[in-house]
Amino acid sequence: MKLQSAAGAAAAVPPVVWNLFGLGYPFEAGPFVVSILMVLITRLCIYLNTKGRRQVFLDAAVTFLCCVVAALWTQAHSLNLLPAAISAMTIAGIGYGLIGIGKSQLIAALRSGVGEFFKGMAELPPTPPETDGQAIDRLKGDLDRVD
Repeated sequence: MKLQSAAGAAAAVPPVVWNLFGLGYPFEAGPFVVSILMVLITRLCIYLNTKGRRQVFLDAAVTFLCCVVAALWTQAHSLNLLPAAISAMTIAGIGYGLIGIGKSQLIAALRSGVGEFFKGMAELPPTPPETDGQAIDRLKGDLDRVD
């Protein structure tokens, strides 16, 4: 009897809902906490399996970025516990890949921008703008040719 009443009471408890910084956006706390914990555990496993020189600050930055992305993904899609955990593990697993993709795009954009800058610097300087008198003379010549 006590077991049935305890099971019924547990089923009637609503999920814990948080309101982040009082901004008026309520979300369930369970999947949020699970996604952040899964990112931390996955990133810790990746960090401990790293061979050679460990980059602590870069790994901390990637972990923070992955936590933010996983938490936002979980809340945006209203995921339950298991999908939140799997999504967070995936995001944490490709953490350096995200950084690598961003760095390659940034380097390509910087390389093309610097190339265009130096190409523009190597060209002849632009001609100075014409004065009003020169513009009037040019337009009168154009009108005379039309007639």
